[in-house]
Amino acid sequence: MRSLEACMKKTKIESLQALRALAFLGVFLTHCEVIPNLGGWGVSVFIVLSGFLMVYSYNDRLENLDISVVGNARFAASKMKRLYPLHLIMMFSALLITVAQMYMGISSLTIVQLLIQIVLQSTLLQALIPFSPIYYMPLNGLTWYLSVSMILYFFFPWILRRIKKVTTPRLLWESFVLYLIIFVVTAVDQLLVTDNEGLQTYFNYVCPFLRLCDFSMGCNFGMIFLRNRGRIKTGSANCLEAITVLLTVASIWFFNIDHKSLLGQTIAHSAFLYAPTSIALVYLFAEKKGFFSKLLTNKLFTYIGDISPYGYLIHQKVIAYLIILFTHILGNPLNDYVRTILTVIITIGAIYAYKELERKQFFRKKIGA
Repeated sequence: MRSLEACMKKTKIESLQALRALAFLGVFLTHCEVIPNLGGWGVSVFIVLSGFLMVYSYNDRLENLDISVVGNARFAASKMKRLYPLHLIMMFSALLITVAQMYMGISSLTIVQLLIQIVLQSTLLQALIPFSPIYYMPLNGLTWYLSVSMILYFFFPWILRRIKKVTTPRLLWESFVLYLIIFVVTAVDQLLVTDNEGLQTYFNYVCPFLRLCDFSMGCNFGMIFLRNRGRIKTGSANCLEAITVLLTVASIWFFNIDHKSLLGQTIAHSAFLYAPTSIALVYLFAEKKGFFSKLLTNKLFTYIGDISPYGYLIHQKVIAYLIILFTHILGNPLNDYVRTILTVIITIGAIYAYKELERKQFFRKKIGA
């Protein structure tokens, strides 16, 4: 099997790095409370993009994969290896915040619950626990996505082996069926789980087996892309990108309005709302023939896309520390924009420090990462 660096070189399509940057900025600005509710869209793009790029990377290397329960587990673990040291660092920083909040009486978390959180997050198994956000979003809550990704990577070799044998029309049909599954699960969840918001969020947003649907759709369209790359003409790409951007904006707007109807309540917080436009954006940006994909494929956005995995893990705890410092200790809360600027500066500084340690192979030497 090729090294991670070789894999990254093949999967680095600059236009898709720009799209990754846009998705990350959606998550980042939502957590900074500058722009509301872009996080769900950003996560949808991340998951579809992950499936798409996994196929792009491993399609010609299927024979090198040990496709078995044990082999798949090793493969999934290997995909987590690069970010795992940073994950542990951020978990420790989050642990300090949590202990401080428990001491200050801000958090009602018990010692037993805290110990369970540490075990779940250190093993990246938290996404398998649906009972409460205390467990599926513990400590550095954003690492639920790492947990989901590890589970998706476990299934990926089986997915790739199968879709290589499937015709393009069949892949399109199966993607439609997967989309319907997302809707049905979301509808059932909204109708039956009405008194537990944490459980409702889990099955709408976090559940790895639901996310396996939009990840598989990304895989399917990655295979379709490899078979049909370059067939979209520039004029068509411009039109399709414009339509997709408008539909994306409409879906985000739909998420943010107050829903009274059953339909609105059913799909407002689900991958159902974002999966179609996420797939279209990933495919069209991979082609990079339209106005928007060309416009965003620049050094700034590709740079943000490159550092986004690090920034994703770091930024929310930076925000938490700033809130504790300025609100609870100094008694002088920052406004959203000042806090955002400080978060950007500190996050970039932390990324540079971590990457320097990475460059010197510090983690490989110290903890065998």
